[in-house]
Amino acid sequence: MREKEEKKKFFVDFIRFINVIEFPNENDNPKRIHLLSLEEQKAMSGVYYLQDYQGEGFSLIIEDVDDDTVNLKIHEPYTDDFFEKDNIVVRKGILDKYKKSDRSNTYLSIGVMEYNNGDIKIRPNKNLQVPLKSISFYEKGEKA
Repeated sequence: MREKEEKKKFFVDFIRFINVIEFPNENDNPKRIHLLSLEEQKAMSGVYYLQDYQGEGFSLIIEDVDDDTVNLKIHEPYTDDFFEKDNIVVRKGILDKYKKSDRSNTYLSIGVMEYNNGDIKIRPNKNLQVPLKSISFYEKGEKA
């Protein structure tokens, strides 16, 4: 039981360090929603936790804030717990495109963002594919 509590703490810490959500393009197969962090150790801790949920999946609630910002709520399987993070950056206009796409084959993953001489480089984790149980979208001000 103690190990599960420690893993959960890693995950909650990771949620606090999510900076960006990267949504898949239409042609990506499989599709992955990457929760991106600038902190590699935090991202690795997130992987450690998420790998326990093969086959079950998380539920995500994404609330539009504006064209390039969202709020995120992640529901943990087997519990009533929601983890929340506000004002996460997304690619401008990607949320509308993603809402209109086929989302049935989408997985949850993580990744690390690096700044290199002013350029942003994203290193997604290609090995982790945690199934999503559901994903819901809310307009700003709607109650989840």
